[in-house]
Amino acid sequence: MGVRTTNDKGDPYVFSSDDFAITSAVKELLWKTARSKLSTATQLEVIAQALQIFERLPAEIPILDIQVQITGPRRMFGTHEIYHWWHVEIECEVVTVTSGGHFYRPETGGDSFTAMAWRACPNFATEHYDYLDNLSIVDDAQPFDLEVQSIDFTQDEYVLEVYKDGEDVLDCYEEDEGEGVLYEDEEFLDGLSFSEVVKTLESYGVECVWLDRDCTSLDSIDLQEVELSDSIYRLFLKIQDLQTLDARSTDISDRTLGFIKNIHSLEWLCLRNTTVTAEGLRYLQPLTNLQHLDLINTSILGPGLDHLRAMKNLKGLYVSGFQYHDKWLEMLCRELPQCAIYLN
Repeated sequence: MGVRTTNDKGDPYVFSSDDFAITSAVKELLWKTARSKLSTATQLEVIAQALQIFERLPAEIPILDIQVQITGPRRMFGTHEIYHWWHVEIECEVVTVTSGGHFYRPETGGDSFTAMAWRACPNFATEHYDYLDNLSIVDDAQPFDLEVQSIDFTQDEYVLEVYKDGEDVLDCYEEDEGEGVLYEDEEFLDGLSFSEVVKTLESYGVECVWLDRDCTSLDSIDLQEVELSDSIYRLFLKIQDLQTLDARSTDISDRTLGFIKNIHSLEWLCLRNTTVTAEGLRYLQPLTNLQHLDLINTSILGPGLDHLRAMKNLKGLYVSGFQYHDKWLEMLCRELPQCAIYLN
């Protein structure tokens, strides 16, 4: 254990510039892993938790028990066979990062090696051990940040292992009804910053475009047909400034549609090819700035359009399954004379 010390900013973890460089490399490692095709949906949620921990450091972090390990492919350097691994562990308040691998050559046999070890504990100086100078026999040995940069998940044979609370996280990981794996309570959700929410969405393959250079407002979010759990949709409760949301051909539902009801700045919303019903449309009533709404290939029936009567700024409505002289469409035309209705 390092020497007990203090932090001038009041953060429980005491970081130097080297520590920030390491955590930056770890975030890159976790981002690359999340964006790869290695992980299952439930593994992604735990990786997102780990990523949020490193986004928070050196500030206080929630109590978690998570391990993420990536093992690289075996490569040949002449007669030498080498593979590398990277291990990230969060156990309560102790955060550990190690990298290493295995080396084999016919003349002397094989042996494992550790390239770097880093450990952070509240109110103590971090521990950092770099063994690069002792790895002359490892042909491709390089600093931790360069190792991370060189990882190419488009190549085969990478292996991902994710553990939470001591158990291997697989597709069979169960969620309690109404609860998400990513956020175990609302307090944790409330603690996320806006930028952390955006980065978490991006880790699931969601495309987010900023409206300004200061990254304070979003221009658009494209869910890109990504399947998200309810716990991820809950992140939209933290989004206040957004103009466009494209949720076409996703698993957004009446229940999860309720998570966007407070995005009052929303101007364009596409729900095409989703299971949203008239029940879900009631959550759109507070979105009085909405200008374009796409409901093509949903099960919205005539009476459901009644929920849209208060949308005085609506300029374009796209629907299917209606006749030209449908009484509900005519009602909406009278209530919203400025709105053009397009039948598919």
